[in-house]
This record gives sequence, C-alpha cells and structure tokens, in this order.
Amino acid sequence: MKNEPKGFTYSTTVDYDIADMYASSKCKKCLGRGLNKTYTSLNGTIKKNEKLIENLTYCDCVHKNVKKYG
Repeated sequence: MKNEPKGFTYSTTVDYDIADMYASSKCKKCLGRGLNKTYTSLNGTIKKNEKLIENLTYCDCVHKNVKKYG
C-alpha cells in the first residue's frame, strides 16, 4: 500500500490447537507439528549479536487439510 507508514507491520495469531489438529504426520516440512518458524531481522540481514524476530506460520499441510476437512 502506498499510504502505509515506513516500517509498518501487522500481526496475526497462530492457534496451536488448529495446527496440531490439522497437521499431517507425514509432512517433511513441519515434521508433523503444523507450524513453520522463520527468523528475520529488522533490516533483512542476519548478523552476529543482532536481535531476531521469530515468525510462526501454518504449514502447507495445515492449509490443505483445513480446506479439505474444515
């Protein structure tokens, strides 16, 4: 968006129960947990002694099973 202030971020909540309920035990990306963790820094690079931000997202197997069974 053009009108968003610089550095604007948004957050969503990840429900661990939904991830556990719809996760596939055979998934090799999340190892059956249903969640993917990614670490990013504020400026996009990872350097020594720099604070990292942990981001949790649902795995693709959870999205697929929610669409199929949910």
